[in-house]
Amino acid sequence: MRNREIVQILRLRDEATQVWKKFQGQVQSGLTSMKRSFDQFRGIIAGAFSVAGIRKVLEMTKERAVFEQSMDAFRGMVEAVGKDATTEFEEIREASGGLIDKKRLTESINTALSLGIPLESLGELMEIARAKARDMGTTTADAFNDIAKGVGRAQPLILDNLGLTLKVGEANKTYADSIGKTVLTLTAQDKKQAILNATIEAGQEAITRQNLAVITGAEKLQQISASMANFKLRVGELTGGLVASLLPALEKALAFMEGLPKPVLAAALTMGTLAAAFALLGVSMGPISLVLLAITGGLTALATSTSLFSTQAEKLKSQLAELKKEQQDVAHLETLADKYDEVTKQVA
Repeated sequence: MRNREIVQILRLRDEATQVWKKFQGQVQSGLTSMKRSFDQFRGIIAGAFSVAGIRKVLEMTKERAVFEQSMDAFRGMVEAVGKDATTEFEEIREASGGLIDKKRLTESINTALSLGIPLESLGELMEIARAKARDMGTTTADAFNDIAKGVGRAQPLILDNLGLTLKVGEANKTYADSIGKTVLTLTAQDKKQAILNATIEAGQEAITRQNLAVITGAEKLQQISASMANFKLRVGELTGGLVASLLPALEKALAFMEGLPKPVLAAALTMGTLAAAFALLGVSMGPISLVLLAITGGLTALATSTSLFSTQAEKLKSQLAELKKEQQDVAHLETLADKYDEVTKQVA
């Protein structure tokens, strides 16, 4: 073998080795870069899901705040007449059969009291509402609200929609006789009381006919809905302090979310319920740490999302260019291998 040919073979071998090492390095770099991009995208999606959970936490916290506001108003009205708010609330709630969640029940009671209906009549009106709800195929909550509006606004037609037919003239005369007045001298409050008395009397037939001690299938569903709503209020109570401390950051994060690309928003909407369910599960098991994790995780992901989305296209474009260059290097390596084989054959 001539020295010149040996040198040529060694040079081709060294060149091929360098190209191969370079190719291995580029492949490894490409894999690392692609893995990093995948992890970043995964973080963004996870952040979007966490934001959906944050929305649910905020909604529950807001519901709790509204409930507490309504409960404060209830306490004020009840204590103003020398009654204990907790005792009165539980008695009315018991009359409802647990078919109305605490928030809606408090709001309905406040409406009735604001319309001038006496506190001591609300429990009986609630039982009538439950009985007539069965007759009319509606919910106890809706029936009670209609009764409160019909009596409080002296509008018998609203009561008639529930099958509580009243004769206003007879109701006024009966009440006037009971307090030693004439119909002409009855005040607006007197007439309201007359309608209230007539409503309670008309509702006794439904209470007697319906066995309110037995929970119907439809009422069981109302109980479940009420329990779920009450549980959300409980979650809102637990997260209230946390949300208050994080509110400034949350406001910025949610404002930023409005500018996220549509695919990410669509993913968040699709998975929002699931994310919220996990958050609720974490709270129901005890620690609030899981909810905090969801919130902080979402904020962390969102804090980096802007730059990530703006650079991903460029990164992918760069990676494609690198892969194209790697293909060229592979072709060059194959050419060197062919030359190596050719020189080897000549030497042999």
